[in-house]
Amino acid sequence: VDSPLPNRSLIKKSGLILSRLSVRSILTKKWRKTFWVQYGVTNLLLFRKKEDFEQWLCNPHYTQKERDRLVKLRLKFCCDVGKKGIHSKDSRMSPMKLKYCGTTNSPLYCFKLERLTDFSVNKTAAFASDALHCALALRRSLQSCFNKLPETRLRSIDDILITPTRHYSTTYEI
Repeated sequence: VDSPLPNRSLIKKSGLILSRLSVRSILTKKWRKTFWVQYGVTNLLLFRKKEDFEQWLCNPHYTQKERDRLVKLRLKFCCDVGKKGIHSKDSRMSPMKLKYCGTTNSPLYCFKLERLTDFSVNKTAAFASDALHCALALRRSLQSCFNKLPETRLRSIDDILITPTRHYSTTYEI
């Protein structure tokens, strides 16, 4: 049974980025070209290539299962903690850094999407681009998805770390 076509008006932003989306690509540190789309205010869809996105958007003969198979990763930002997805309380983005990667030692603007657990920090995905504007476009889209969640607690790592230059004094009332 054919599924209805996705709503074109829900596509907010899109672009190309290098990504590490699977455990294997994160461990082997292999970047893959990815096409991303902000779909609605709280969904980010990542496709292997732009052609997959165009098929997902325009092909009326796909079933919902076939359409879903074209999406490499769906980042769904949820306000209901009981639902599967990314929640404001347990996720954050790392600061953007300029790193020199690969055999050509070319500079890439990199950042990570991380999930916080009780005992550790897990990488959900890593993103990079040799063009600053491409990396910033994706970062802004992710930030806007987080900002739509109620009680957003997304903070940069720098805000969470206690640096030695800060002095904290404690006073006790007797």
